Amino acid sequence: MKTVEAIIRSEKVADVRRALAEHGITSMTLSNVMGRGEEKEAKREAIKYTGTGRYDKRSTQVIVDLFARTRLVMVLDDDEVNEAVKTIVQAAKTGEKGDGIVLVRPVEKVVRIRTEERV
Repeated sequence: MKTVEAIIRSEKVADVRRALAEHGITSMTLSNVMGRGEEKEAKREAIKYTGTGRYDKRSTQVIVDLFARTRLVMVLDDDEVNEAVKTIVQAAKTGEKGDGIVLVRPVEKVVRIRTEERV
């Protein structure tokens, strides 16, 4: 067994889940994360709320150096890993920096908490 962990753009999660489901892979854990790889920091416009029901029209520049991403984790049988990685890459790819990364690690032991079954 192996753990497949992918950190992908949050807007690509639905595409990745749909593609994996087409290959019969539906068990996964998702979490929202912040991070940065090779992406450079970005300048974004921030409009200030004045508290009076209005927004300050003078926008300010905010430098963002951590970006919102989604972390997807799955434990798969060895024979499912290559297809899962290929599917994630195809479904998550935009061709731009910040598309993400897929990590594959061996799993030493799995124990189901409810049944104490060792897989």
